[in-house]
Amino acid sequence: HALVVGNGGDSWYLNFQSSEAKPLPKLKGYQVEAVSWDPASTPDSTKELLLGTERGELLHVVVETTEKTVRTVVKGDKPLFTFERAVVVCGVHRERVMSTADGAERVVVF
Repeated sequence: HALVVGNGGDSWYLNFQSSEAKPLPKLKGYQVEAVSWDPASTPDSTKELLLGTERGELLHVVVETTEKTVRTVVKGDKPLFTFERAVVVCGVHRERVMSTADGAERVVVF
């Protein structure tokens, strides 16, 4: 999987099964600076991406592909998180951990 981002806020997606980058219009206007890829991704889906933007936003996104189409789902109707001060999110890292309290899996974002 690869995400290509232009200076104008346009984004394209490319996976190894395709020879052509596909536009991601739902990300139009977001200047993506950082990506945290889901280790559970498959050849047809990125699963849960976390994207950091130049305006201090974290977006929760899924990109799914078929031979002819690319479907982008931006989870929620607003960013997952926005920093109070407009800071560039230049790196996003996540770890899956198990809770000792209830045994459930949690995702910690750095």
